[in-house]
Amino acid sequence: MLTLLITGKPAELHPFLFDLTTQPQYHVQLQSVEQSPSPVQEAKVEARIHFAPTHRKPLHITLITDTDEQIHIHFVDGCAVKMDETFTFISGKVFDIFG
Repeated sequence: MLTLLITGKPAELHPFLFDLTTQPQYHVQLQSVEQSPSPVQEAKVEARIHFAPTHRKPLHITLITDTDEQIHIHFVDGCAVKMDETFTFISGKVFDIFG
């Protein structure tokens, strides 16, 4: 859960908050709203935001050792990028239920 303090002109603040609340991966709870006096015309909004992705991308990697053993790794939100002929960058989240 994130807590954001957003300040700005109401004409810019309202479209931003509307767009943020319409994104399905964000659950937004407005905590407080403050409006400053007329000359400055700024508003402050404190919001709690919970990020809950709607789509998780699985990635399954199989590594083969020198002794021909296979090691299987399953990633959530995985990404593999081939950098050159010998190097591949692999990232993602791994959940170990026994860890």
